[in-house]
Amino acid sequence: MVARSPQLTIATLLLLAATAAAQQSGTIRGFVRDKDFDVPLASATVMVVETGVRAKTDASGGFSLLNVPSGTYTIIVSKQGYLRVVRGKTTVTAGKVTDVRVALLGDFKDLEEFIVREQVIANTSSAQNTLDARLNSAAIMDAISSEQITKTGASDAAGALRLVAGASTQDGKSAVIRGLPDRYVSTQINGVLQPSSDEDKRAVPLDSVPSSAIQSLQISKTFTPDQQGNASGGAVNILLRSVPEEPFFFNWKTGTSYNSQVSGRDDFLTYDGGGIHGFGRGGGERNVQEEGENWAGAVGAENGEAPDNFKWSGSFGGSFDLGSGWRAGGFSNLYYDRNSSGFENARDETRTIGQVGNLMTPQIVQGTITQAPFFTSLLSIDQSTQTVQFGGLSTVGIASDDHSFNLTHLFSRIAEDRVTVAEDTQGKDYFFPGFDPDDPTSPGYTDGDSAPYTRQQTLAYTERATESLQLGGRHRWELWGYGSLRAVELDWTIARNSASQNTPDRREFGSYWDPNARSYFQLKPAAEFTLGNLQRTFIRIEEDSEQLALNLKFPLEFWGGREGYLKIGHFQDDVSRTFNQETFSNFNDQNNGFAGEWDETRWSETWLFQDHPIAAGETDVDYTGSQKIEAQYLMLEVPITDSFRVVGGVRFEGTEISIQSSPEQNATWVPSIDAMGNPNYGIASFPVGPEDPNFNQGLFDLANPKRSQDDVLPAIGLIYDVFDGLTARASYSRTLARQTFKELSPVFQQDFIGGPVFIGDPNIEISDVENIDFRLDYVPREGTLISVSYFKKVIDNPIEYVEAAQGFTFTKPVNYPRGKLAGWEAELRQDIGKVWAPLTGMTLGGNSTWIDATVRRPDQEILQFEQFQGVRPGTTRDMTDAPDYLFNLFATYDIEATGTSFGAFYTLIGDKLLQGPGPSNNNFIPATYDKGFDNLSLTFSQQLGRGCTLSFTASNLTDANRQQVYRSEFLAADVVRRDYTNGIAYSLSIGGVVNF
Repeated sequence: MVARSPQLTIATLLLLAATAAAQQSGTIRGFVRDKDFDVPLASATVMVVETGVRAKTDASGGFSLLNVPSGTYTIIVSKQGYLRVVRGKTTVTAGKVTDVRVALLGDFKDLEEFIVREQVIANTSSAQNTLDARLNSAAIMDAISSEQITKTGASDAAGALRLVAGASTQDGKSAVIRGLPDRYVSTQINGVLQPSSDEDKRAVPLDSVPSSAIQSLQISKTFTPDQQGNASGGAVNILLRSVPEEPFFFNWKTGTSYNSQVSGRDDFLTYDGGGIHGFGRGGGERNVQEEGENWAGAVGAENGEAPDNFKWSGSFGGSFDLGSGWRAGGFSNLYYDRNSSGFENARDETRTIGQVGNLMTPQIVQGTITQAPFFTSLLSIDQSTQTVQFGGLSTVGIASDDHSFNLTHLFSRIAEDRVTVAEDTQGKDYFFPGFDPDDPTSPGYTDGDSAPYTRQQTLAYTERATESLQLGGRHRWELWGYGSLRAVELDWTIARNSASQNTPDRREFGSYWDPNARSYFQLKPAAEFTLGNLQRTFIRIEEDSEQLALNLKFPLEFWGGREGYLKIGHFQDDVSRTFNQETFSNFNDQNNGFAGEWDETRWSETWLFQDHPIAAGETDVDYTGSQKIEAQYLMLEVPITDSFRVVGGVRFEGTEISIQSSPEQNATWVPSIDAMGNPNYGIASFPVGPEDPNFNQGLFDLANPKRSQDDVLPAIGLIYDVFDGLTARASYSRTLARQTFKELSPVFQQDFIGGPVFIGDPNIEISDVENIDFRLDYVPREGTLISVSYFKKVIDNPIEYVEAAQGFTFTKPVNYPRGKLAGWEAELRQDIGKVWAPLTGMTLGGNSTWIDATVRRPDQEILQFEQFQGVRPGTTRDMTDAPDYLFNLFATYDIEATGTSFGAFYTLIGDKLLQGPGPSNNNFIPATYDKGFDNLSLTFSQQLGRGCTLSFTASNLTDANRQQVYRSEFLAADVVRRDYTNGIAYSLSIGGVVNF
C-alpha cells in the first residue's frame, strides 16, 4: 500500500469543504438602473453588509455576487451623484439565484436630507446621473437635470437648452437642434408627442412647461427605431416630475422681476379694455355686435403705466408604503408668472433691387410709383407685451419593484396682450428729399398720397392652452427563469392631448396722412385690398391628439454570457386640427377721412365718435386638418465583445395628412398653379366645389390637399468602449421631415396690417433625411468630460422659405432639390474641485458647434432670376434656420459651508438665414438673415436658513441689438431690414422646502 502524502490529504479535505460550502451557498444577481432616465447604470457599487462582499455593475447595469452563504442579508447600492439605496431582507437560498433590481434616484440638493422606506440617504450633485445616462444611452444623447436647470435661472424648458451643445430655440419657444428647426425635431413630454396650436409650426412651445415641473431634459441627437421618425435633428423629451420616493414635502417660491426697457414707464402701450386681467380674459365665446352698427371698444393704442411683474409656484408631494413591496404617492405643482416686455423705435423696412448692381430701394407695397396712391413699408415700430402664464402638474402612481402605474395631468395656459404701433415717415423723405410737412413749398407736399406718412396699429390678445392626460405603466415578468430569456419588460402609454390658440378680437387699424389736406385717409394694404382700414378678426385654432405607445423588451444572452436585448413596439397618433377665422371690416365706408395733425392726433382716437358701419368680410378660408401616424419597429442590441456593442433595427412609419377647406363666399386664394398647370401666384376665386359653374378639379384638389406616404426608416449604431473612460460611437439612420398644416394651406397669415404675409403651397412634399454621426466621450476621472462629435445630414426635398410678390410681398414654402448640413461639436466640463481642492464646488464648462448647411436651388428659380436680372446666381445657398456657429460657456460655484451659489452663463449664436431670396414683379428681393448675437446671464442664491433660499438672476446683460438684414452675393454690404433690443431683465425670488 502506498502511503498518502499529507499535502494531498489536506488538499482533498479543502476541496470537499469547498464543495460542501458551495452546496450551502447561492448567487445574488441583479440589475441597477437610473430611475430618472430609465437607462442601465454602470459602475455602481453593490455591497452585502453582513459579509462585506461587493461588486461593480457593468456597462449594461448588471452584477453578480457568487458563493454567498444561505441566509438573509442587507444590500447597499450606491454611486456618486445618486441617493444610496439600502435594501434589507434579501434572502439567499442554497444552489439558487436571487434576482435583485434597484433603481437609483439622482440626488437633488433642494430636497434636503431625508429617509424613506429603504433608507435612501442624500449624497452629492445630481449632474452625475445625467452624465451616466448619456454614456449608457443607445443613442448619442445629452441630458440636463432639474438641478442644472435651477442653476441657469431658467424659468422654463426653453431657457434650459442653453447648456446643450448645438441646441437653441426658435423665437425663444421651440427647439432647434444642430441647426434643424421644429420639423426636424421630435418634441415630447414624458415620451408623448404633443399637439401644437401654433399658426406657424407643429413644434411644442417649450415655454409652456415651467422649470418647477421638470425633472430632467433628454436630448437624443441620433435616431433609433424606438424614436419618432421625424427625429432628424434630434428628439427633445421633457420628463416631468414623477411620484417622489421621499416622505411628503412642500416646496414654495415667489418673486418679482424688472425689465430695463419696460418696468416703471408711463408710456407703456395699452388700450381701453386691454391687459391680461390677472388670469387672462377666459377665452370664452366672443360677443359679436350686429352688422351695420358701429363697433364698441378701442381700435387704437394709448399710453399707460407698465404693469408689475411677479411669479409664484408651489409643489406638494410624497409617497408611503402599502406593504408587500408596493408604494403609492403623488406630486402636484402649481405656478403663476406675470411678465411684461417691449421696445421702441424698432425698424422693419421692406426694400428691393430693380436690377443687380443697383442699390436697394424702398419696395412699393401697393400701387405704382407712376400712379398715386402708392405706399412704402419703412416702418418704425413701438411694441408692448403683457403675458401671464399659469398651470399645473399632477401625478399619482403606485409601484413595486416589477410593476408601476402612473396617471399624469399637465395643464398650461399663456395669455398675451400685444400692442403694436408701426409708422412710416421715411418713404416720403426718400422719394421727396427735403419734404417738410409744415412747408407747402417743399417737395412732395402737394403729392399727399405718394409715399405718404402711414400709421398702423394692432391690438392682439391671444390665449394658448396646452393639456395632456397620460396613463402609463411599466412591467417586468420573470417568465423563463434562469435562461436566455430571463425577463420580459413592457411599458405602455395611453394619452389624450389638446392644444388651442384663441384670438378673440384682433383689431388692426391703418391710416395715411396727407399734409396738403392736413387730414387722415384710409390705408388698405394690398394683401387685404377688399377690406376697409379697420379689420377685426376672430381666430381660433384647436388641435387634439390621441396616442398609444407599446414597447416590449426581451433581454437576450449571447456568446460568453453577454447580455443584449430585442425590443419591438407599436405607436399611433391621430391628430385633428380646426382653423376658424371670422373677419369684419368697414366696407364702403363713406367717412373715409379725418382732419387732424400727424404729431397731435391719431384718427383712432376719434373713430368711435364717427359713423363707421361694420360688416362681415365673407373672405375667410377655414379648414380642418387631419394627420395620422402609425408605426411599428424592431430594435436589437448585440454585444459583440465585452467592449463593443451594435444597436440597430428598422421602423415602419406611415403618414396621412389632409386638409379640407371651407371658404366663405368672397374668399380668394393664391394657387401655386393655374388651370393649365403653369406657375401662377396671382389672386384667384376659391374653388368651392363641383356645384360652382367655374369648377376646376385640379384647383379644387390643390385647395383640399391629401398626402399619404409609407416610410422604412433603418438605423444602426456602434458603441465601442476603447478603454476605461473613453467611449466611441457611430451611427447611420434615415428619417423624415413633414409639412405643417400651414404650409399646405392657402390661408393668408399676417401678424399685423402691412406686416409679413405667409401663403402655403398644397404641393409641398415630405422631406427624406439621411443621417451620419460620430462621437467620442472621454471621462478620464470623476468630474471631467471631454467630448467631440461630427454629424452630417443629407436632405432630399428640404422645405425652404422664399419671398415672392404678386401685387404684395409674401413668403412661401418651396421644396428644394437637396440640402446638406454638416458640423462639429466640442464639449468640455470640469469639476475644478477634483483637480484643486481649494476650489471645491466650482464647475467650468462649455460647448461649441460649427455648422455648414446649404441647399441646392431649383433650376426654375435659377432660370427665373437669370431671365429677370441677366446674371446667373450660384446653384446653392444657405439652409434656413441653421446658424453658422453656437457657443455656450458656463461657470458655477457652490460654497457648501455658507449655502451660497453663483452661476454665469454666456451664449453666442452666429448668423442664420430666415428666408431665401425671390423675385418681386421682375425685381429682386435678397435673402433675409438673422444676425448673430450674444447673451450673458448671472445667477446667485443664498440659503437663509434651513429650508429657505434667496435667489437673484440677471438675464440678457449684453442687451444685444437683434438685427435682421438683407444679404446677397449681389449686394456690396448687408442692408438692415429689422432691428430691436429686448432689454436687461432682473429677477428676485425667495423659496424653500418644508418636510413632513
